[in-house]
Amino acid sequence: MVSFASPGLIGGPRTTTVSQIGGLTAAGQESNALEGQLQILKLKQALAAAQSGQSADNSPAGLQAARLKAALDQQQVAATAASGRLNDTNVAQRDLQNTRLAVQRDNLGMQLASQRASQGDRIQSTEKVNTQNLAAQLQRQQVGIQGQKDVQTNASGLEEQRRKDAAVRALALFNGTPGGANLNMAAARAQLG
Repeated sequence: MVSFASPGLIGGPRTTTVSQIGGLTAAGQESNALEGQLQILKLKQALAAAQSGQSADNSPAGLQAARLKAALDQQQVAATAASGRLNDTNVAQRDLQNTRLAVQRDNLGMQLASQRASQGDRIQSTEKVNTQNLAAQLQRQQVGIQGQKDVQTNASGLEEQRRKDAAVRALALFNGTPGGANLNMAAARAQLG
């Protein structure tokens, strides 16, 4: 395999073979093509210089190689600038996206806080209503129980009064004249105490 020592575009001198010319890489397809042409011309330049004994830089191939190198350098500068602009654009887009995400996160947080507050108010209102209902129900139950007690007390009192009246009458009849014409109820009541 034939190899030639030739100055590299980036990184100093290197050894290049004919089979490696097609695999050279650079920024963009046009840069690849220019670098390939430049390497071929440098190979031709080195061959011509070796055959003629003259300086390789002054040969037609050397001059064309210099022009191609200048064009390649311009392409690389343009590619670097484009890459920088693309990076700046990506950074700006990322910052914008982060800002939007932060705003969405804040909005979501406020919505959740509002929902929790509203839910808490509803729960508190429901508990208050339930407490009031239970208090009213308990009050009604107490009133009902007291009413039943009052009715029972009244009934008991009436029954007791009837028993007393019956006892007084019976005693008056016992103490009175035959036939019960003159019943002394007051005396009988006083006697019963």
